[in-house]
Parts: sequence; structure tokens; C-alpha cells
Amino acid sequence: MKWFQVDSDTPNDPKIRALVRDLGPAGMGGLFFIWCHIADHGIRKPGWSIDSLGRPMSESELLDASKLNESEFLKLASICTSTGHWLKRPWETRKVIAIPAMARRADTYTKRRVRTHVEPTSKDVPRDFDNKTREDSTSEEPTERTEKAAAKTPRPSASRSEPPTENFRIITKIAHEAIDIEGIDADLGQLADAVKSLCAIRSITYNSDVVRKAVDSALAQRRKAS
Repeated sequence: MKWFQVDSDTPNDPKIRALVRDLGPAGMGGLFFIWCHIADHGIRKPGWSIDSLGRPMSESELLDASKLNESEFLKLASICTSTGHWLKRPWETRKVIAIPAMARRADTYTKRRVRTHVEPTSKDVPRDFDNKTREDSTSEEPTERTEKAAAKTPRPSASRSEPPTENFRIITKIAHEAIDIEGIDADLGQLADAVKSLCAIRSITYNSDVVRKAVDSALAQRRKAS
């Protein structure tokens, strides 16, 4: 990730205020170091402590990146997961830091790389960060790969008034990723939230009904396979 957005009023955010209240300026400094480390090294998933090979960064690496001592780092992690700044389950089950706000605020270059890696034609799908379909006003040069894909497959038109059912296959694939992260026994609401976050990162249009059906389909496939 080349850069990520930080608002000028970040110190007034309730999640940050809770951190500073318990850990002082060192807590904010430690969190900033972690932000930068994940942004710099978390290539495949913006906002996630996953390296370029898809492996979770070790807890010792994250501790070292924070410049905090171990007790301070663990307290920071506890505060961040309790306030929702980090997703709770990935940290508790795999020690993976997942920061939805950073994923949403990733630079355009990073989002384009993630979209191209996951789905060649996803760049043509409108963005949706708030459960509502929105037109993507950004323009990107088509790649040879996307042009070939477009030539082979008719491209459905997106509409503000219609649910993005044409993305069901893509969202189901993302639901499998969410299951890998959250676990097959995770609460359905947690899985749905994880899918929405991943869709937002990749600028893939979704709504709650399509996400729910995709999660149900992915879970059924997993259980049938086992």
C-alpha cells in the first residue's frame, strides 16, 4: 500500500480516545507504527497483517513493529478489538490484525491491484461501501487480460435499482475467504460483515441479501465437502 488516509480529527475518534485514555500517547504511537507496518507489508489484503505470500505476520513481528513492550502491545490489542478498530475474531483465533477502516481507505493503486488479482473484470463493477450500489467514477486503462475476458463473456449492466445478483459467484468466492478467516463455526453476522469488508476492498457491488445467500451457499459447499 502506497498510502492510507488519516483524518485530521483522528485523535477525537472514540476508538482512538479509548486507546489514548488507557495507554497515553505511547498507545497512539504504537498504533501508528502498526498501521504503517501493515500498510507497507500487507500486500495481498490491505488493512490485514497478511504478507505477500498470504501468511499471517507473526505476533513477535507485530510487537516489534509497534515499538511497545509486550504488556503494552497486548493491552493495545485488547482495546482495539473491544472497540472494533480491529476485527475481534481474526485476532483471537489467528493473531491476525484486520482493520476495516484501513481497507476502506487504501490508496486507489492498491485497490486496483487487489481487484485485478482476485477478479479480472471486477474493475468494471460499481463500488459499494455502505450496502448501497454506487457508480464508480474512476477510469482505468483496460488490460489485455480484462479485454479478453470481456470478449468471451457478456458483461451484465449494473443498476442502482436492481440488486447486484450478477456478482453472486464472485461474492460466494469471497465468502469462502471469509470462512477461512473467521472459521466455519463463526456467527453468520460475523461472516457477513467479513464478506462486506472484502467486497468493499475490491470495489465489488453487494447488498445484504446477496451477501447472506453467498454465505449460505459457501457454508453448504464446505459442509458437503467435509
